[in-house]
Amino acid sequence: MTEHVIRWKTRYEFALEEFGVTAAGGQGITREQFEAQKEALRKEIIDTVASMKPRTIGEL
Repeated sequence: MTEHVIRWKTRYEFALEEFGVTAAGGQGITREQFEAQKEALRKEIIDTVASMKPRTIGEL
């Protein structure tokens, strides 16, 4: 799970940088592109957690 979180954090920080939110600037993606990347990441997180839920509950 830690590897998932690290990968998600890296992807989100990259999107922020590309959008130009960080001090480093970025390539200048549009707000729509940033929102699409953010939504895709959110969906992946939810899907991953949902797939792990039965296994986690089963181990309790």
